[in-house]
Amino acid sequence: MKYLCYISIIVLSCFTFAHPGDHFVPRQAGTLIDDGDIINQKVYQFPFQSYEQFMQKQLEEGMNKQQITALLTEDKFYQYKANNVVRASQITYRSAATNIAGFMFYPVKGLQKSLPIVIYNHDGYLRNANITFLELIELYRLSEQGYVVLASYFRGNGPSEGRADFTLGDVTDAYNLKRVAQKNIPQANINKVGIWGIGRGAITAYHMVFHNDTFDAAVMLAAPTDFSESHQLTHLDKHVFPYAIRHYKKDPQAAISRVSVHNKVQLLNRKLPILLMHGAQDNEVLVADTLNMATALNSQSQTYRLAIFEQTNHQFDNQRTKVRQEIDYWFNKYLKQKL
Repeated sequence: MKYLCYISIIVLSCFTFAHPGDHFVPRQAGTLIDDGDIINQKVYQFPFQSYEQFMQKQLEEGMNKQQITALLTEDKFYQYKANNVVRASQITYRSAATNIAGFMFYPVKGLQKSLPIVIYNHDGYLRNANITFLELIELYRLSEQGYVVLASYFRGNGPSEGRADFTLGDVTDAYNLKRVAQKNIPQANINKVGIWGIGRGAITAYHMVFHNDTFDAAVMLAAPTDFSESHQLTHLDKHVFPYAIRHYKKDPQAAISRVSVHNKVQLLNRKLPILLMHGAQDNEVLVADTLNMATALNSQSQTYRLAIFEQTNHQFDNQRTKVRQEIDYWFNKYLKQKL
């Protein structure tokens, strides 16, 4: 099937709410008194001393100079590095009696006014789960536009304690980032919160919005919405799920059904606007996952926008500018503008 450069579909929402059924839910975030408490905080230090070092690394990774400068100009590199326009911190915070590592960003300008919150969930499983420098650049960029932006390493990944707990512990930890903002940034508007995830992180984001209807906008990139139909199921069944999903070995089929999201759209708040994006050449998560999710959302008149990008991969490497435009439009419309 051939796609246009990107296709956008918008469906009007109806004003009803989904009601959770009988399903395994994560621990309610914010139930422990210290949830969201920061126990360690330090200024984030760039891994590159100069723009030249940054550019050389990206060239080695296969990007060209035009792509690199579109991603991050030299001026922005040094502004972000110096914390001149965005305050960026590495944090460790408490979540369900566990120490979770992450990042917190807020803009230097505009601190006199209320700032909407965006929570970001990264991609990857087990050893391959990480927050990359290029992802952090996107969080800097978004925060500069007037958002408090927070992200955490999944438990058991990076500096986060605990063990991998796909769609349960990680959902609680990500939701507790809202508590981090509430407790530590007076300007953070906890009544205007967006959620953003890519790949596995988008699945975490879906489960967050299934179990809580306080989010105002969602952005889901390259989400594997139906693991039972995944072309990587054999690999996941052997190398990932037994170590990342609670009780997986006891009943793999039931566990796969629980973490998949295509069969749970009825749990969504019907007022939640969702932006779906996927690369047509994504070999990690096939584009059919997002197309099928769009069909499911359409069947219940959910507000959503669908963008399929031609000739790009799971990371949207050659379409980052357009992806940014879509994200900026979505969050600005639903987190900043009065509807």
